[in-house]
Amino acid sequence: MAIVFTITDAGRAALIDADHDGTTALTLSEIGFGRGRYTPSADQTALREPIKRLASMAGQAVAADTLHVSVQDESSDTYAVGEIGLFTDAGVLFAVYSQSEWIIEKAAPSTLLLATDLVVESLDVSSITFGDAAFLNPPATTEVAGVLELATQAEVDAGSDARRGVVPRTLKAFIDKVLAAYATLKQLNDHAASRNHPAATTNAQGMVELATYAETKEGSDNARAVTPAGLNARTATTTTAGLVEKATDAEAKAGTAGVYPDAAGVVAAFRQYGLGVTTLPSWPNSSFNDDPLNVPSGMYRLTSTTDGTPLGSGCVLWMRYNDNQYGTALFMPYSGVDIYTRSYRWDTQWSPWVKGFNEQNHRPATRSEAIAGTSDTVWATPRAMAEHVHAIGWGGSAPDCNDLMGSDFDIWLTQDFVGTTSGKWLNGPYGDAIHTGLLINLARTYNNGVIQTYWDSTTGEQFHRVNVDSDFRAWEKQLTDRLLKPSTQSQVEAGTDTASFLSPRGGHQLLNLFGLGAQTCPTWPLDDLDTTPTDVPSGLYRITSNFNRPGGSATVLWTRYNSGSGSMLLLEHDKPSVRLRGYGGSGWSGWFTFWNDQNQGAGSGLDADTVDGLQAGQFLRSDVGNYRVPLGSTSSTNWDGLVYDDSTDTLAFFADQDPTAHTPRVLLGPGWVEAGGDRLLKEKDYDKSAIHGSGGARVSVSSGGNLDMHDGDGYIFRVNASGRLDRATGGIDASLLDGQAAIDISGSADKVDGKHASDFIWNRGQASQQIVGRLELWGSGHALNNSSEAYGITLNAFAPGVVFEDRSTDAGSGALWFDFDRLTYSYSASGGENPVTNADAEEMLLISPRDLRYKQQRIWHDGEAAASIRTNGYARLPNGLLIQWGRGTSRQHTNFPIQFNNIYSVQVNGNRYTGDGAWSVDEFTTSYFVAGGEDIGTGPVLFIAIGN
Repeated sequence: MAIVFTITDAGRAALIDADHDGTTALTLSEIGFGRGRYTPSADQTALREPIKRLASMAGQAVAADTLHVSVQDESSDTYAVGEIGLFTDAGVLFAVYSQSEWIIEKAAPSTLLLATDLVVESLDVSSITFGDAAFLNPPATTEVAGVLELATQAEVDAGSDARRGVVPRTLKAFIDKVLAAYATLKQLNDHAASRNHPAATTNAQGMVELATYAETKEGSDNARAVTPAGLNARTATTTTAGLVEKATDAEAKAGTAGVYPDAAGVVAAFRQYGLGVTTLPSWPNSSFNDDPLNVPSGMYRLTSTTDGTPLGSGCVLWMRYNDNQYGTALFMPYSGVDIYTRSYRWDTQWSPWVKGFNEQNHRPATRSEAIAGTSDTVWATPRAMAEHVHAIGWGGSAPDCNDLMGSDFDIWLTQDFVGTTSGKWLNGPYGDAIHTGLLINLARTYNNGVIQTYWDSTTGEQFHRVNVDSDFRAWEKQLTDRLLKPSTQSQVEAGTDTASFLSPRGGHQLLNLFGLGAQTCPTWPLDDLDTTPTDVPSGLYRITSNFNRPGGSATVLWTRYNSGSGSMLLLEHDKPSVRLRGYGGSGWSGWFTFWNDQNQGAGSGLDADTVDGLQAGQFLRSDVGNYRVPLGSTSSTNWDGLVYDDSTDTLAFFADQDPTAHTPRVLLGPGWVEAGGDRLLKEKDYDKSAIHGSGGARVSVSSGGNLDMHDGDGYIFRVNASGRLDRATGGIDASLLDGQAAIDISGSADKVDGKHASDFIWNRGQASQQIVGRLELWGSGHALNNSSEAYGITLNAFAPGVVFEDRSTDAGSGALWFDFDRLTYSYSASGGENPVTNADAEEMLLISPRDLRYKQQRIWHDGEAAASIRTNGYARLPNGLLIQWGRGTSRQHTNFPIQFNNIYSVQVNGNRYTGDGAWSVDEFTTSYFVAGGEDIGTGPVLFIAIGN
């Protein structure tokens, strides 16, 4: 098949040669497939929804405007193609094609083979080549051998196809038809000649056959007559001449389709946009700062009352880049020759007006103006720029700057230049002396400073200095490889050279000399550790067995405080021992050992003065007696603790007391205990003694095991030997009957307010309770034992249901009962029992174990409505109605969260503006839908669907 591709602007630019008068060589190396289905545009640079690119593509030019392209994909990918792009070897999108229907679809087990002819309008494609031609099967043309499709009989009969071949069978059938037609025509001619009925011509009367509607529309027959009806049927199309309806001026200006303007209508349409008029139409908006995206491209008049013009009245050329985003305005005032431009973006609105330069308002600078560099109303030509640059020493021979600076380096000039110096100069790097060299002066640097750099051609030395706010530094010489060389090994070790620099390797060697960064520390340079160390530099050193050392082999850190003193830290290798000593005017001090968890303890010699800051006297000891043990406060008058008296064998406990003046809170003695100075009774004393209180009150235990409290000779309170309360003369406090005390009342005194326990309903938490008879709720204002006067509700249970009896009025009683098995609802009023009528049920709330109904309608609860509340979710109502919602992608299958049994409606809409078209549902099933439409672009789509 032949596809008319759209050549992109980037592709056209890649094919056109540099002189814009022909084409250049171009290689197409990849073909791209995508899912997008739309009308391509020339400004595209990429596919809208790309799937993949394939390099297995071949092709060749088979005509001046036609390329034959073949492509194959042997992968297991599955996809449908809605857009095709051809890419150059530089990655440029050369051409693109898309349509509303799928072009081709590929399944996983199949190989995609696509061969198509690419028609390129208005370009010669003979210079285009392809990267891979291994499987090319081009179509046959008059110049190229290739694949030829056979024409059908209808195509042979039509005779208009120039690309298909004719086989003998279809050719014979065509010739037979031609011969048969010729025979018929000859017979008619012979018949007409025999009857002397000449045919009508443009010059003579005669017989004529009427043309059919089809022949009238065809318009090629010049031997048949057209009837008025046939003529009316021949209407004009894009490919056929015919009758047209004349457009009105309004229709011509609006561009109405289906009608055709005359010359006056065309002129009127042009003039509304400022073409062919003597007076331009006015700008339709009140201000030129307003949004112009409603104004068509054209030429308009701006008056002095129009806000937003750059210079009063004038004409504006307004050009729309597209229909809803960008545009550019070109303004020409009535007076003057200046031109102004500005642009509009939908997101940033209008840009400022920009004035264009012309020969009246921006002329080239003269040589003197270019060298001076002070004018801002002229522009410099390349020659003038070169003369200006050469004048300050750039781009040519450096000028002599002796006169410019008066042969004095302290003349600081605030301009950039390069110049030569010669003869005697003042205040130079060599003082007031001969300076032959090159000077660079850089002005207006950081903080408006000036930098001078000087190269002396005699010595080859370089100097620079800076002047900031008249505060300038002295000349500094720049170091070069002639002045600064890397240090040798001996220079590194000596450390005295000032004319060389330390390289990274030399720095590493220098650090190694003092044990830093070395695999093995250097050996202590003296024969003995006790020798005077004042000549040894600070560093890390190794101590071996031939040194006078305090332990085994070790490493020492020797630090010099000054030339005559220092410190040495020694770390043994075979055990965690660390020692320290110092050196000063009196020689070496002794070694001091650092204690750790490995060398402390018995035999270590560690004699600490305190432990965690506490003296030994502040701890209890296990080897001697501890007669006084503080427990809290240690104040002498507010002391807490234990005191042992060895002479009396007593242990006293004091709390917030003075042990020397107060009686202890508790005193323990041999076989006795005192509390607050009172000695406590022993158990054996309780059997024969009474506990006496003031006023004759006492507590005693009788021989029968009763605990009695007496007031004189009478009993106040008794608990018998079995633990039961035997008597309580004063009664029991009501607070003991608040539900917290376990009181068991039996016998004749088993009533509460005269009521037996069987008269009450228990409150036993989760335990159930059987109520025999009925539960009656009566008003408090009526006799409790006279049910005929008691107003309220009685609950009676019967099998298999429950009855609510209404005693709310004096007129009688009624009952409403629920039959659990049959789910019937009946009502009895005074005078008999009757079923519930519809009118009664309309006003009732009916409850049963199976459901809840109001006004005869069953009430749902949230447990009966399944739902998934999320971005893509659903809700299923108890009656079976299923509502689903969510978001998907346009032009693709969007699955519902769950599948419908039946689906009744799907509604879609985009969640952002993507085009001018309307959304629609192209396809839907019980499990998915596809959203589409015309001119909607691509992007997310919102949906709601209803079914069951």
